[in-house]
Amino acid sequence: MAPWPEILAIVSIGLATVAFILGSGRSRRRALASVALLSISVLLLAAAAGRPRLILPAQSGAVDGGLLVVALDASESFWREPAVAETATRKIADQVDALSQSLGARTGWQGLLIEFSEAAAESAPVQTLPQLAENLRRFVPPSGGREGSRADRALSMSLARIRQDGGRGAVILLSDGNFHSDLSPDLVEAFQARGVPIHILAAGSSAPATGLVAANLGPEQSAGHPAVVRGAVFGGGTLEVAGVDGVEGQDIPEAKSLRAIRAETVFAERGLQPVRLTFTGLGGKQSRVLYTKVVGPARVLAFGDARWLDLLDPTEWNVTRGDPAAPPAPETFDIVVIDALVPEDFTAGFDRTLLSGAARTGLLIVNGGLRGSPEMPQRIADWNASDLGPILPVNSDPHAVRMTPPRRDVVILIDVSGSMGRSMGIAKGAAHVILDQLRPIDTLAILPFSDRSEPSFRRQMAEPEALSQARRFIDTLAASGGTAPDSALAEAARMRSNYCAYFFISDGGFDPPGTHPQCFTTAISTEGQHFPGGVAAWGQEVLLSSGSGLGSLKLTYFEPEPRIIYYRSEVFEPVPTSDVALFAGSPVAGLAATYPRADAEVLAIHEAPPPDPLLALRHDAERPEVATAVFLGPMPPNVRGEDVAALLTRLVGWKSPRRFDIRIGQTGGRLNFTVSALEADALASPFLSGVLALESGRRLGLGFVSRGAPGEFFASIPMPDLVGPMKAVLELSEQGQDTQFIPVTLLNSDLTTSMGRERLDFGIQLEAMRELSSGTGGQELSVEPIKISVADAPDSKIPLHPWLIAIAIALFSCSLWCKERE
Repeated sequence: MAPWPEILAIVSIGLATVAFILGSGRSRRRALASVALLSISVLLLAAAAGRPRLILPAQSGAVDGGLLVVALDASESFWREPAVAETATRKIADQVDALSQSLGARTGWQGLLIEFSEAAAESAPVQTLPQLAENLRRFVPPSGGREGSRADRALSMSLARIRQDGGRGAVILLSDGNFHSDLSPDLVEAFQARGVPIHILAAGSSAPATGLVAANLGPEQSAGHPAVVRGAVFGGGTLEVAGVDGVEGQDIPEAKSLRAIRAETVFAERGLQPVRLTFTGLGGKQSRVLYTKVVGPARVLAFGDARWLDLLDPTEWNVTRGDPAAPPAPETFDIVVIDALVPEDFTAGFDRTLLSGAARTGLLIVNGGLRGSPEMPQRIADWNASDLGPILPVNSDPHAVRMTPPRRDVVILIDVSGSMGRSMGIAKGAAHVILDQLRPIDTLAILPFSDRSEPSFRRQMAEPEALSQARRFIDTLAASGGTAPDSALAEAARMRSNYCAYFFISDGGFDPPGTHPQCFTTAISTEGQHFPGGVAAWGQEVLLSSGSGLGSLKLTYFEPEPRIIYYRSEVFEPVPTSDVALFAGSPVAGLAATYPRADAEVLAIHEAPPPDPLLALRHDAERPEVATAVFLGPMPPNVRGEDVAALLTRLVGWKSPRRFDIRIGQTGGRLNFTVSALEADALASPFLSGVLALESGRRLGLGFVSRGAPGEFFASIPMPDLVGPMKAVLELSEQGQDTQFIPVTLLNSDLTTSMGRERLDFGIQLEAMRELSSGTGGQELSVEPIKISVADAPDSKIPLHPWLIAIAIALFSCSLWCKERE
């Protein structure tokens, strides 16, 4: 930049000199005075252009303020040697006192104590520095320290409080540096941005805790095989390893160093099973609960003959024969099979025991052969009358089913051939009468037939709107063509279900059909003539005279007489009702006549009307983990092992033990679940939902969140209150897959302990703390005492250019006056 004030001064002096030389001798003195005044004013203006200021030094002793936060480690590893921790805490207290004295009585600095372990909390409100020092000297953590050391939470809380208090402050971190979470760079940068230093003082224990220092159990074990528990102890005492079935103990001699331990336990059940380690020594009682996934063959508890279970692959199924007079606990098995026995064959109340364990154990009841005479209720009736009755898939009481029938699947087959021209009206009338009997829970389909392809009314729920559409469909039917019912009968046979009903409406003008509808069929003749051979045997035959009989039409299917036969003795071929053809080709010598429940799934039926269920399965709507099945005849002697295995697999809740790696951690009063898909690419959805169903009936939702690698999920819930071992079921659901119902046994760890769980954390991690200090401009308080820079009041700066300008103007005016006098 050019020196404009100097240039202006030189120019002014030059102009003044020229004026002086040109002036007359007589007025030379006045001209000289005018030029001098003009030059001085120009010099003053040039000086004012530089905006000069007068600086007055500030007085010392001005009041300054901020917040000093002490973040004190309250973890077990820091307080394991109380004398060391107390000495470090007193040292900080002394430094706070010294700081308070150096700042003087007029200081605005205040103090705050934050203690941290797994969580961080303020020990007291904001206070004076002397009060902070006194609280530090009195500080003792409960029970000699807590679990965890989350310095990140304490530092985040400290910075937030400093910002809330005005933004100026400093932090003293007193810890051993054994942090349980890495300190993120963002946190350090936040301190840097605020200009808040972190001062440190490091102290810690010299050795691991005494007693049970560490314990480990592999993530997966096999049922019935020894599982090895490994760990480390420091000091002598007694170690007990307690599983669900018993306790084993061993004495650990005194030693001056860490000692590895090894113990074995055997898990009898599949699922997520616990083991509790208890160490009793000089440090008191300490306990640790570990969980592992136990896999192996599904366990089957069989009562009765059930020799057909011998066909199962022993590598996939482990069959135990039980004595009904002294039955084992059913909830420790995956499936209970009862072959041709009744509740009276067991100890009193065994049906209630089966019901209470149904959430963990599937149930299969085989009725067996004829008991007594066909007019007597069969074995399944005894089970229907027991406490298990509500969860079974069938009901043998005909009166109950007559009062509240299950869902009925109705199909109307109506002849529209040319011969129906004169009786088409009565055929439509009969169809309308059938529609009048339907309920919204029923289904309806209409199949017109002739010798050509006819449009049909597709199956749908018999709700009011659907019934209105069905009536309009029936009213539009017209007669033409020849009569050929076989294709319609074949299509109806493909629609058979566990409680189907077919209504066949025709004038009977056709050859005997070669196709059986395989369902109870009401054949309605519109011309009052009997149907050709075999049709009447499908169920009920109704003869209507042309133009009459509709008003008195009575359909036996909708008004059944109570059954007086409870067993059908003929030998028949099982007819599958789904794509899974179980027991096909294995003739059954009779079956107990029952009625399927509305929410049951019938897998096989009797081949002759009425289509009584042979094999039915049910999952409870409110508790889907409860699965029951019935086989309503004697098991065929030539049954295939793969059919038996397929049936039992439908009853096993935990069908895919290898689909997930499941781990449970029990710490800090919480249960933590980590679930990892062993084949992440096979997941149909990136989401997983779960429920922990307790035997008490409580259902605890697991809010799984995706964490880490694809297919890895995490959830955490409070530990339920336990008095002893508690049975539960872990339900894992993913889109497009069967829900997995995994047995769980929970153990409490309520034994007292004199220490926390930071067993292997000891010594001082000084480098981690030094990084915090150096990165934020803090001090290492073991080397130098704490210093806080007190900001003095700013120097006073008085601007001078207004005065210079004013004087220059005055001098310029005087210069003009001298010129005028001349």
